[in-house]
Amino acid sequence: MLVAVSSGYPEPLNALQILYANIVVDIPPSLALGAEDIEPDAMRRMPRNPEKAIVGKRYTLALIAQALSIGLLSFGSYAFCLDLEKLSVEQARSEAFAVIFITQCAHSFMSRSIRNSLLTSGPGEMFLGNVWLLGGSALSVAAVVAGIYVPGFNAVFGLVPINGRAWIKVLIAIVLHLCIVEVGKWMIRRVKPASSKEPSAFLSPPLGGPWSCDRESILPSASAQPAMPNDKHRKSGALTGAGETSDII
Repeated sequence: MLVAVSSGYPEPLNALQILYANIVVDIPPSLALGAEDIEPDAMRRMPRNPEKAIVGKRYTLALIAQALSIGLLSFGSYAFCLDLEKLSVEQARSEAFAVIFITQCAHSFMSRSIRNSLLTSGPGEMFLGNVWLLGGSALSVAAVVAGIYVPGFNAVFGLVPINGRAWIKVLIAIVLHLCIVEVGKWMIRRVKPASSKEPSAFLSPPLGGPWSCDRESILPSASAQPAMPNDKHRKSGALTGAGETSDII
């Protein structure tokens, strides 16, 4: 929105379109991501330093790059429709509406892991690994399609039907965004956090702490060991036993 308005273009999306997308389109995939299983390599990673932020600098930069990618791709489609194809503002808005929110639905599958590649998983794991996400994305796509094609309903949001060429633009935007996301994940995997170079504090607690176990606390002390008879006691016992036997005889 900011780039389009500052560049002299009409606003790509009106307030009602943004409200409809935020309430109806974005919520189902976002809720479905909460049901995502733990990543397979989670237990092979070093523990996170509790003194550092949950979302570090690398992940913050990755999230900003992904958001800019979706926004610039939708603005590029909007400007392409107005400048090169000479379409109306309503037609350009409808195509930009489809690009930004269908790409967001595809991005929800890319967000199942912020560091592992989506392309390394098979088609079954890619789409059926989280059936809730598949169902939520289907509802979001249906909401976008209904907002564009249902007569009367699309007029409320100022949208018009788009042709097949517009959907090709949507697919191109998804592929370009996937490439950007995969490059970002590759960079995250290449750069190791500083905490992985040193053993974690959880793995080597300081001695004397509440969870420390030293040798003295494990092995019993000499005072706690049962007294064993020494040689002197054994000899005296033997002599006493012999004397008693002689008395009986």
